[in-house]
Amino acid sequence: MNSSGSIPYTPVNYTFPFPKIRAQGTLAAIGSCFAQDIAMTLLDSGMRGMINPNGILYNPYSINDALQRLECGYTESDFFELNGMWHSWRHHGVFSAASAAEGAANANESAKRFRRTLKKADFFLMTVSTAVVYKHMPERLVVANCHKAPGNEFEQTVLSYDTCRAAMRNACEIIRSYNAKCPIIITMLPNGPQVKEVVLNPEFLNNVAPGTLLIDMSSINPNDSIEIADALAKHGIDIVGVLTQY
Repeated sequence: MNSSGSIPYTPVNYTFPFPKIRAQGTLAAIGSCFAQDIAMTLLDSGMRGMINPNGILYNPYSINDALQRLECGYTESDFFELNGMWHSWRHHGVFSAASAAEGAANANESAKRFRRTLKKADFFLMTVSTAVVYKHMPERLVVANCHKAPGNEFEQTVLSYDTCRAAMRNACEIIRSYNAKCPIIITMLPNGPQVKEVVLNPEFLNNVAPGTLLIDMSSINPNDSIEIADALAKHGIDIVGVLTQY
């Protein structure tokens, strides 16, 4: 940041490497609200495809888990009862049902349709938005959704770089196993509160050496970027913001 308080940036000229997305094409998408919203806009414009076989997911671990289980299927034992409904730790609340049997049937039908879509997709959109996850302590399971279960049943943690990298790599390999030529578009667009929750978390700060350069690829308010940069500077950590847009 310079003396005027503005954030310096370096324009980068590049040639977009992917072919244009055809209006009559087929898409498959998985991830956060961004993936959901952009994919819905494309579907409303006449494209074909499917979004989020497990409902909205935010972290790379859950995204990879959903793709891994496309072939495995779900059983009634994957669902639990809470407040009169049956839920799955691996699914968003849209899959909650009046019975475990109904929930499992809906989850398996969704996985089946997503497999079918993925095999013929012209491109795959994947959005990860946080490394902060919640682990259900009784089952030692990273959950995709807490389903308003008591907070004392969960432990908040931040996924390590190696865990995120392995999850994303494996997710891409699974996509390629279904459709070897499908371009994979990965976007990372969280909001300021999510970025601060990760990079200002003591677990993160205590494990990053002074002199580390943090590259921020989010699209957040510049004031949040300045606040984060000031906080990281106290720990000897530099930050570069990479402007992303859609």
